[in-house]
Amino acid sequence: MERVTWEYLSSRSRTACLRGFKGVQKLSLWGCSFHTSREMCGFLAEFEELEVLTLDGVDCAKMDTMRGVLDWGVGGERTVRPPSRKLREVGLRGAPMESVLEWIMAGLEYQREVGKVGPGITSLRLGGVGVLEADVVGRFLREIGASLRKVHIGFDTDFVNSGDALVSQIDLAQNASLEEFHIFGLVVPSPPPIDPFDEEPVPPPTTLTQLTSLLSRIQSPMRVLSLALYPADLRATETIDCEGLARVFAKPTWAGLEEVRIVISNKESGLGRAVRERLIELHRRGVLKVNKGFDEREVL
Repeated sequence: MERVTWEYLSSRSRTACLRGFKGVQKLSLWGCSFHTSREMCGFLAEFEELEVLTLDGVDCAKMDTMRGVLDWGVGGERTVRPPSRKLREVGLRGAPMESVLEWIMAGLEYQREVGKVGPGITSLRLGGVGVLEADVVGRFLREIGASLRKVHIGFDTDFVNSGDALVSQIDLAQNASLEEFHIFGLVVPSPPPIDPFDEEPVPPPTTLTQLTSLLSRIQSPMRVLSLALYPADLRATETIDCEGLARVFAKPTWAGLEEVRIVISNKESGLGRAVRERLIELHRRGVLKVNKGFDEREVL
């Protein structure tokens, strides 16, 4: 058995799952509940051959501190065992992000201590990342370092207002092998209406400068970037920091770009043309693709 997807996993079902599928390589859990986060990590640790882990809509009644989660307990056994050494892909949404990432980081440290280092995390998918998650996500990205090749991040809807606090802790400079970056949830509000009686109207503030800052730190040779924009209207697209983004894409790091896909989740006329005009150099390079309507990409 290579892959198992299990929904609404009760405690009785967990026992059956371990008995029948302990050797799976890919595990996806949806709509499952655990008593504590340590119980959850202990359950996941039983899958010793696991390479791909996805948790979506998984909750814990009690959130334990994960500090020292792999320490030795009474009787000479670890309180929680480390994750599979073969784990290389992680996807989390609506799940205890801090607990799972702390547990995996503890496992990576343990691998180094015993001299049995696995392939490392090559793919990371995270949904609903906000200010509260920024610290652990930033530390996790630094911990996994050069093994990471692909990232999917869905930011919460307040990225325009809280993005500074987010990107101050999320730095991709240490991920020297990163090739693909897929971003979801960039809501762009409409700027205040122009006062017709104002003789010298003040231009609206530039938005998504946090995105520019986030991308500017990348040091790896990027191949693919995709963004999901949710502009309120045509005027909202005019505030996006396209000039800053253009400067980022002109750096040598981005010279090998094969595709920049921008999905605009608003069918108002002129939005696609406006984005193409403001990122004209990418359009001339033949790498810019602009889609309007429903975002068919998925975080997980």
